[in-house]
Amino acid sequence: MGALIGLIVVIVSILFLDWCYKVYKRNKQLEKIPGPWPIPFFGYKLPTNVFDLMRMFDDLTKKYGKTCKLYIGESLHVVTCDANLIEQVMKSNVHINKTKLYDISKPWLKDGLIVSAGDKWRQRRKLCIPSFHFSVIKNFFKIFKRSSETLIKRLGEQADKYVEIDAREFISKFSFEVIAESSFGIRMNVQNDENQDYIKSVDKYTEIIFTRAFSVWKRFDILFKLFSEDFKMHKSSLDIIDGVSKKIIQNKRDEYENGNVTEIKKNTSLIDQLMHNAKLPDDGVYEETNNFLFAGYDTTTTSLCFTLFELSKRMDVQEKLYEEIKLTLNNDFSKLSHENLNSMKYLDQVIKEMLRFRSPVPLIERVLEEDFKLGDIIYPKGTAITMLLYWLHRQEDYYPDPEKFDPERFNADNPQPPTFAYVPFSAGPRNCIGKNYALTEIKTVITRIIMEFIIEPVVGAKLELGLAGLLYSKYGFPIKIKKR
Repeated sequence: MGALIGLIVVIVSILFLDWCYKVYKRNKQLEKIPGPWPIPFFGYKLPTNVFDLMRMFDDLTKKYGKTCKLYIGESLHVVTCDANLIEQVMKSNVHINKTKLYDISKPWLKDGLIVSAGDKWRQRRKLCIPSFHFSVIKNFFKIFKRSSETLIKRLGEQADKYVEIDAREFISKFSFEVIAESSFGIRMNVQNDENQDYIKSVDKYTEIIFTRAFSVWKRFDILFKLFSEDFKMHKSSLDIIDGVSKKIIQNKRDEYENGNVTEIKKNTSLIDQLMHNAKLPDDGVYEETNNFLFAGYDTTTTSLCFTLFELSKRMDVQEKLYEEIKLTLNNDFSKLSHENLNSMKYLDQVIKEMLRFRSPVPLIERVLEEDFKLGDIIYPKGTAITMLLYWLHRQEDYYPDPEKFDPERFNADNPQPPTFAYVPFSAGPRNCIGKNYALTEIKTVITRIIMEFIIEPVVGAKLELGLAGLLYSKYGFPIKIKKR
């Protein structure tokens, strides 16, 4: 027994010394970057829930400034909200691969566009880009408008009662209905269906995977499966999400078999582009369906909900927006076109400020594929660069009085922030290919809502933010609405 204990002590000592050497070597290379000293084997003491994660990054940026270093296990992360460093990483054609943080989502997103790397990522991106061409988005416009009318009818029922509602209960169904029909060609009438299994499953799944990503032990599949009480919910949520994706693909296959799809144009809906490509196997169609359902539904829902919540507290912004809409459309939503939607400058300013003020994607990560030099610092290969977009958009030297919601920041007559100080859709080679799609959808439905309703705040409503892949609101998005 004594020999066994001695052997264990020797092994642990060797592992400890190896860990110390690796940390010392990396710290020596990045000695000019401050950060907390790591706990052996574990690294930085990480929070256990999405709200403490948000507070953790708040604390790190307040204590160490724009850039610091920390360890998760023995993995080195350079955490930054410095526009200069972010620019050099984002615009690089070398450092385009995601970190291990994203591996946690692979049971869901597999190796689709969001998480794939190298040649596979390049090929998939090239395949998907035509489905977000300007001409395709214009064709989707009638879908955005039709679903907006359904949403207005549902909200109108609540306006008659003048009661508190959670905007997410209405917006989530709208967003899912829109992405299902526009990109995947299936009309699901989601807004009139009380079944919210998919929506609830996505919300729960994203919360679980992001908490796992910042946990030293939950990152390991075997430990998560054996010891985490979240595993059962993780599996059941994934089963529901997968079921919806498979249903969408099968519906499109049935259309092909029944001869309802006769011609595939160059710029066409995403599902047709995916299924008509001979080089893309069935599992590739499934991967990208999951990726774009998530990206097209959840990010848009989050952006719209925060927009309505923040507008409810700012009657002056609402009224100025209403006056612009009224002047442009003469209170006739049928006159809304892709062209006059983009002509509304104040609407554009409001949405831009919203994406700054409540950035729906709070952080993204890349791994350095080779040593990377910026100024007099050499960042070693393998370092994870954690880009804090939410905190980047709150830096005072880029945005004076950053805690103030002020659409005039984006008035073209005013000084603008550096290009890479405003990146709600990322930037560079790995930017979001659905940016124009999302902005068109968001602007369309906000225009329709403001035409019809005044959005009012709920007295005493709290806002506690969390980091669950996307920006998360603990208490939902309580608002009241009344007809104009």
